[in-house]
Amino acid sequence: MNEFLDNIFLGNTIYNWLMVIAIIVITFIALKIFKHYIFRRLKKWAASTSTTWDEFLLGIIEKSIFPILYITTVYFSIQTLNLPEKLRNILHVAYMMAITFYIIKIVIAAFKKFVFSFIQRDEDGESKEKQAGGLIAIVNIIIWILGIVFLIDNMGYNVTTIIAGLGVGGIAIALAAQAVLGDLFSYFVIFFDRPFEIGDFVVKLLFPCNAPNPTIVHLKSPKIE
Repeated sequence: MNEFLDNIFLGNTIYNWLMVIAIIVITFIALKIFKHYIFRRLKKWAASTSTTWDEFLLGIIEKSIFPILYITTVYFSIQTLNLPEKLRNILHVAYMMAITFYIIKIVIAAFKKFVFSFIQRDEDGESKEKQAGGLIAIVNIIIWILGIVFLIDNMGYNVTTIIAGLGVGGIAIALAAQAVLGDLFSYFVIFFDRPFEIGDFVVKLLFPCNAPNPTIVHLKSPKIE
């Protein structure tokens, strides 16, 4: 029996292969049992509470944390094997891409939940939800860009060097990003501070008209009629 386990298959002993398979199978079974018996009860409990944050957190765990645990188990189990350097690098890149994807999903979901929870406190929640659509779309793009930068950095590339290598294009991108972030910050201030609402009567010396009324709050500026 020991001789069989000591046989080499694809650069590793049969024993090492069996240990990797056992770790993966045991972890998957443990997570399945947890989801079936404990997690299901937690979801029933969350459905009976008055807040929606517990359901949100459980949804994050189910849709993102569990996949991360599955992927991490497989990745680190396989890393214990004797693998070619090229294959090891490919697995590392694939793992980082998967983890980055799920982390981005978590951050985006948390931001959307925070924004809509803030909006729902307001009586004029429906109109604000429409306004929030543009804000969420822009923030999603920024989060994805940051996630891609994080991924590139973890793949061993120097992001600063890449941007500097763009020359004039890099400077143009940096200036454009600065302007967009400035506009986005202003939109955040208007959206959350709420100095005025759609339909409010605004008295400003900057407006020559007698009865200016904000109708749409854009990213760049509110629309006044």
